[in-house]
Amino acid sequence: MARRLAYWCGQCDKCCFIDLILSPFLPAPALREIFAVAGEPLDDPALAARFRSLLGAGAKPFECVGEVTECRAAVLLAARRDDRAGSALLQELAAEVASWPDAPSETETAAMLRPVGRNFIPPGYR
Repeated sequence: MARRLAYWCGQCDKCCFIDLILSPFLPAPALREIFAVAGEPLDDPALAARFRSLLGAGAKPFECVGEVTECRAAVLLAARRDDRAGSALLQELAAEVASWPDAPSETETAAMLRPVGRNFIPPGYR
C-alpha cells in the first residue's frame, strides 16, 4: 500500500511546479496556506536551482511537472502580480526568463491560456 503525506512537502519538483503553475492565478496568501506545513517553495531561495530546471535551465524533471514553455509563461505572469512584487526569487527567475531569446511572447502566453478544440488537447498530443 502506498503511503502519502497529508500535506505538500514544499521541496520536491512536483511541489515547486504546482506552486509555480498556480502562482499566476491564486493570491500569494492562498498558496502560502496550501504549503503552510513546509512553506511555499517560491519563498525559499534554496530552491532556485529546482525552479531553474523547471524553466529549462538544467535537466528538467521527468515526471509530475509540466512543460518548460508553460513554466516559463507562468513565471512571467506570476511576476506581474502585485502580491508577488516582493518575491525576490520569483522576480529573479522572471528577469532571467525574459532575457532569453526563446522566452514566451505575450501572444504565445495568451494562446496557452485559451481552450484548444472540443477536448482541450493540443494537436501535438492527440
